[in-house]
Amino acid sequence: MPCGDLTSRERETLDRVAPGHSYSKVATDLGLASKTIANRMSTIFTKLGVADRTAASSSPAGRAWRDVLP
Repeated sequence: MPCGDLTSRERETLDRVAPGHSYSKVATDLGLASKTIANRMSTIFTKLGVADRTAASSSPAGRAWRDVLP
């Protein structure tokens, strides 16, 4: 799946979760509920066709979006 299929909010969420930050930490940083982050990650997993955050971060599509960030 091309990285363009992730929304900007999904890319931002994955960017913060990928280094190992907890959903709670990411939620606090973004001013959101932990459940919102968990829901976004579930959507990301589905879009990327992976089962967990490690696979999402290391998948070709998950890595590709980093190259398009400003």
